[in-house]
Amino acid sequence: MSAGRPGLSQAEARRGSYRSMVHDLLRVLTVEELAPAVGVRERQVRHWAAGDHAPYGRARERLEAVSRLVGALYGAYNEAGARAWLHWPNNRLGGRSPVDALADGEHVAVVEAARHLPVLRWPGTLRYEREGAT
Repeated sequence: MSAGRPGLSQAEARRGSYRSMVHDLLRVLTVEELAPAVGVRERQVRHWAAGDHAPYGRARERLEAVSRLVGALYGAYNEAGARAWLHWPNNRLGGRSPVDALADGEHVAVVEAARHLPVLRWPGTLRYEREGAT
């Protein structure tokens, strides 16, 4: 925090925002699953969760993408359902789980698999409803 200026610095606010994001993701993924999904070591995820550092570059982009995916899953499932979907083998991913596909860097394939859920509210951009679903 800067002397003479109340409140959080931009860096502190950013770290806090990502800290909150990581905590939300850790409700459905483990540190061991989230780290490869965003392309970092487990230690880095722990630093983000503690608010010690904010992600940057490709890791930040991937973290935000995984966060949007999980947020969209909450449009179709509760927390337990989102966790199950992420860990269950998925035919659209060749029988692999979405968590495994994320670890292999296949974020686009996982998003496409998620878009085939019966009702999915994609944050700000998409609402997909399978024919016949109400």
